[in-house]
Amino acid sequence: MPGSKRRTPPPDPAAGPGDAAAGRAPRRLPEPGLHLVATPIGDLGDITLRALDTLRHADLIACEDTRVTAVLLRHYAIATPTAPYHEHNAAKVRPRLLQRLAAGETLALVSDAGTPLISDPGYRLVVEARERGIPVHCAPGPSAVMAALSLAGLPTDAFTFAGFLPAKASGRAALLDRLAAAPGSLVLRPRAGCRTRSPCWPPGWATGRPRSTREADQAARGGAQRRAGRAGRPLCARPGRRAARWCW
Repeated sequence: MPGSKRRTPPPDPAAGPGDAAAGRAPRRLPEPGLHLVATPIGDLGDITLRALDTLRHADLIACEDTRVTAVLLRHYAIATPTAPYHEHNAAKVRPRLLQRLAAGETLALVSDAGTPLISDPGYRLVVEARERGIPVHCAPGPSAVMAALSLAGLPTDAFTFAGFLPAKASGRAALLDRLAAAPGSLVLRPRAGCRTRSPCWPPGWATGRPRSTREADQAARGGAQRRAGRAGRPLCARPGRRAARWCW
């Protein structure tokens, strides 16, 4: 908010005397406004110090699913109140969140995993907050899309993220026909039951699908006929590449 001052937290008991000598900047409480906080996509250790500070000192955490976020908060002994904010209640809850933001509170928005707004709720909240002059901040971190692209073994110089594939085969076919001309690799979120030999994928497409969890470091590569795995994990594809490669 205009004229708001940065808040400095009390001394961190975990901070050692060498912090200042090491040139580390003093940690500050999050400023009032809406904070988009990226959360782990599998390993609870994959979260930034800034994200933890924001979650710990916010007035409220708006969650895609409070039960999922509760696991993260318990792990880091964070007691900040939470409230559900998802596609089914957003229209009802959003005005109350905006009212609290306008009053100068600090709200954190998280999805179940990864970066908010990327195939997750939050777009309208960000738009309406900006329209009201409410500051919007980002605590960057894990992103399933970036992890998928990095691990898939496909070109990364240019890519298109197309979100979830349609549930119906006809819709998938129409979307993939349109995307076939897109430059670079494609990153999509498949639905349950999508296989490389189903109508999901035209002949000759190369695909790669990372698990996007701590097991990804030991990813095994297999044949093109292997099942796609759990729905929702990002899948990367490259039109015209015949040698399919999987990354679990």
